[in-house]
Amino acid sequence: MSNNKFLLSDEKNISQDDMQERIKIYNEIKDLPEDFFSKLRHLQPQIGCLNACRICSKYASTNMAFWTEKRQRNVISAIKVASYKYKKEKPFIVWNRPEHRN
Repeated sequence: MSNNKFLLSDEKNISQDDMQERIKIYNEIKDLPEDFFSKLRHLQPQIGCLNACRICSKYASTNMAFWTEKRQRNVISAIKVASYKYKKEKPFIVWNRPEHRN
């Protein structure tokens, strides 16, 4: 598989570290079923809430975790390349969802 497939449409070059991360993520998700790619609904790059309101959970934590923009781009790239197994043209994710808009 060509490493050029891992480039996003606005990229000409990426660092070796980013390429290695994209390949590692790809290797983790490449065998997921078609529904993972076609029916993907949410990709949440941040979890946690600083408010810790009582109505959410009495065990709510103010711990936050988030992906940097670089990590988000690496994940999206890996998902795109892994979806080639099922889809050869755009959209590479979120297709076959007539009950919801993409």
